[in-house]
Amino acid sequence: NLADLALHIESPFFFAHVPATSQATIHETSCHPFKYKQWMFVHNGQIAEFYKLHRDLLPNVDSVYFNNIEGTTDSEIMFYPALTYGLEKDVPAAIWKMVNVVETTAKKHGTDAAVWMTLCISDGNNLWGFCYNSDGRCPTLYISPTIEDLNIVNPDINGRFGEFSVCLIS
Repeated sequence: NLADLALHIESPFFFAHVPATSQATIHETSCHPFKYKQWMFVHNGQIAEFYKLHRDLLPNVDSVYFNNIEGTTDSEIMFYPALTYGLEKDVPAAIWKMVNVVETTAKKHGTDAAVWMTLCISDGNNLWGFCYNSDGRCPTLYISPTIEDLNIVNPDINGRFGEFSVCLIS
């Protein structure tokens, strides 16, 4: 129903995310974006051997956020601890803390190179993009603040979008 909805929705800012599932069963509660109040979070990547770490990562979610977890994905277990670590006040610091906790937990379970992630986070006014890989071989993160900048990076896209800001992550 996206084509029909798109005819009726107008917004200067939106998320579009088509993830591939890495470990979780595909169902609506595990679909992105994950939301809390005005915050939206999308994740592409994985926590390696998440099935080993899931139980130990759950206590890192403050009770204020815990009941918001509805799905079974590693993505939610990145978002809600990040909220716990202060995402609403300092996004980069909260993401860094979340990554460190996941890495430390993984090492306790004998898992190295546990995190591969590209994140996009928004509070409705601002947009943050993160790209990180435990082994240091992170894919490129492309950000295009204007449609003109996007056309420079990818001339084939010219004329396919209206006038709005774009954050292109690949």
